[in-house]
Amino acid sequence: MRLKGNHDFGSNNLTQHLLDQLLETGLYDSHVAHLCEVYRGKLKAINDALIAEFHESVDVWPEVSWTRPEGGLYVWLRFPPEVETGPDSKLMRACLNEACCTCRASSATCPTRTGRCR
Repeated sequence: MRLKGNHDFGSNNLTQHLLDQLLETGLYDSHVAHLCEVYRGKLKAINDALIAEFHESVDVWPEVSWTRPEGGLYVWLRFPPEVETGPDSKLMRACLNEACCTCRASSATCPTRTGRCR
């Protein structure tokens, strides 16, 4: 904490003292473990919903695929080229209207049109 002035010009002292206590007592680690469980459950729910919607309807959506992240919660879906996924597409509007997820159009996440996103 005494080195704060040389290394940190943005966070306040109270937050740093609280974080210091969380780290010293082990509460931070237990909180992170709890969050991992929560997000693991959310990821399972997303994956189960995608399987139900797309794999069980393989005759309707044969070319839809998605990533299953090793960590985090971002799931990237890949649609066939004939499905418009741009910011003004029917798909994007449906996602936003349902308020079931946050969507990013490929034009915002893939600077190249190779179909590979980061």
